[in-house]
Amino acid sequence: MAAEEQAVRDSEWTILRLLQWTAQHFRKAGIETARLDAEILLAHVLSTDRIHLYTGFDRVVGDEERARFRELVKRRAQRVPCKWLTGKAEFYGIPLDIEEGVFVPRPETELLVQCCLELAKPAESEWRVLELCAGSGAVAIAIAAKLPNARITAVEMDGRAAALAERNCRKNAVDARVKIVLGDLFAPLTEADRADGFDFVLANPPYVASSMLDELDPEVALHEPRLAWDGGADGLDYYEKIIGQAGGLLRKGGILIVEMGEGQSGAVTRIAEKAGFARAAIRRDAAKIERVAILGLEG
Repeated sequence: MAAEEQAVRDSEWTILRLLQWTAQHFRKAGIETARLDAEILLAHVLSTDRIHLYTGFDRVVGDEERARFRELVKRRAQRVPCKWLTGKAEFYGIPLDIEEGVFVPRPETELLVQCCLELAKPAESEWRVLELCAGSGAVAIAIAAKLPNARITAVEMDGRAAALAERNCRKNAVDARVKIVLGDLFAPLTEADRADGFDFVLANPPYVASSMLDELDPEVALHEPRLAWDGGADGLDYYEKIIGQAGGLLRKGGILIVEMGEGQSGAVTRIAEKAGFARAAIRRDAAKIERVAILGLEG
């Protein structure tokens, strides 16, 4: 961008021209959401929203703002995730802070929340929910925000992600009902947790086969933490661990809900049957992919 800026007078770098140039630059870099990402980054730099970009196409963008925008464009062209660059994300209508090095929540994971909310019928007592692989706290916070009588324990093994999840809980005023716990899956649960049990156990575990990690989109392969994606040799390691232990923590009538990768529903169902789960329901996401398994112990 810098070379072209020298050939264009400052007065000609309007919002529209910047968007057009950046979208073309992103397309050359192989970014499918080129125009959208250009708008998101410029709106971020200008402290506005995308709609106001359209109502101000003729506005000239100043030197300082262009310099900040130029740096973001450079990093996005290197396939750094857009949400890392803005530090913001939205999940199930909930605003979240996002930072580099932490898994970016995906829209398809909203189905995990939706399934839990549909099954959590109104009750006078508390719903006890355990979430594993909590990341930035997106799932736990969304459930707490939509289900006022839920008390949630969210486990995350990465310290940076766990700290971010705690900040997001405070940001959304659910920190009184969401406890972020640092540790590996079920290991950090207390004796009281195990004695009380849970009505729901939820997880979006790593589910990509180790050999396939380098074939993922560059945003993932080059930047996102491999820990959040690596599911072992066949992508099923975490399902074996989670499904194998979750049954002992579920209250009577309790339900385990897990997100899956494409083509994994058959294997996950077999693991569940082996672990003693008597029923399974599979839900498809917006792309018609079998994305979520709902598992119950009782027939």
